[in-house]
Amino acid sequence: MWRIEKLKKEVWLTFSDGTRLKGYLFLSRVSKAHMGPETVAELLEDDKCFLPFQLEGGEVALVRKDRLVFLRLDERELDRDLPHLKPLGVKIHFTTGAFLEGEVFLDLPMSHSRLSDFFNSARDFFYLEEGNRQYLVNARYVTWVQPHQP
Repeated sequence: MWRIEKLKKEVWLTFSDGTRLKGYLFLSRVSKAHMGPETVAELLEDDKCFLPFQLEGGEVALVRKDRLVFLRLDERELDRDLPHLKPLGVKIHFTTGAFLEGEVFLDLPMSHSRLSDFFNSARDFFYLEEGNRQYLVNARYVTWVQPHQP
């Protein structure tokens, strides 16, 4: 039987019911979209409903990605120093009552570079940076957003 070698990426998951899990997602060594390995964002934007997830104890479970409110990455994925990215400070309130404060990074034309443009064009998951922590946020669980200075 063939085995496809995967990369393990440490993350902290927060679900809509309040459950929090720490463990590892499995990423492809080759991205479909660019040179290098698959990113967690690419994995989350894939059409799979359930993702294999290795818990801290070593056991593997399947997690339903549309129930993820946000996940915290152990390592940065988004290179925020790219010159075309414009950071905007936000406070994001979730349907669960939780909130995150940080920066989202606009990669939009100058004519459409408002906060509303970002959220109206966002994919299912988008990056948020809070200090030295980077998150992927599920837009479906965002209730409201306000500009905020981090």
